[in-house]
Formats: sequence, C-alpha cells, structure tokens
Amino acid sequence: MALLAVYELGQTGFKIEDNLVAAEAAGDSVPIDERTLIVIANGAAGAVCNVTIAKTRDTADKHGFGSLGVDDIVLAIPNLETWVVRAPIASHGDAAGRITMTYDQVVNVTVGGLRLARH
Repeated sequence: MALLAVYELGQTGFKIEDNLVAAEAAGDSVPIDERTLIVIANGAAGAVCNVTIAKTRDTADKHGFGSLGVDDIVLAIPNLETWVVRAPIASHGDAAGRITMTYDQVVNVTVGGLRLARH
C-alpha cells in the first residue's frame, strides 16, 4: 500500500495529470483534512474501476441528527473518466489522519491527493 503525496492547489493551478501516480494493487492511503480532495482517473478502455474508501467507524455524530451509521464509500469510476472525491475524515480517516482506498482493478488507473490552499 502506497502513501500518496498531496499537492496544494493555489491560484496558479496545475495540470492534475502530472501529479497522479499509478494505483497500487494492494491499495493506497492519502493524508486528508477538510481541504483535501482525492483524484481518481480511470484510463482503462472498457473497464469500470470500483474504488472503496474504507470506513474507520461504525457510527458518526451529525449535528441535529444524532448518531448515524457509516458505510464504506464505493465509487464506480467509468472508463476514461476522472473523478474528484471528498471523503469525510471523521468517519473514514484513521488515527494518523489518512483514508485508505482499494481498487477492484488498477490497469491504467492513476490517483492523487489535492489540497485547496488557504486564502
């Protein structure tokens, strides 16, 4: 399992494809906070990539709603599409402040982390 780098997005921007790396067959982890987004690009022609972001708690407190059940986040990324995802750290982050993703296939799948700069 690889620990992915997180790149900061400032006013000048950057080409996201230059900051993605090949998805690891064993999965990847990403340091995450309230400003972090995950980028998943599925370059596999004809193959959907199912990505699972593992929950780290069974319940989470939601103001005004009480304790709610938490599930893994499962995404079906169609072939030749790039998705940007925000995962909740309270329910999916571990003690080190990371989320963990696994994939059902990694052929031509690239991933990375993107953090919005503070103004």
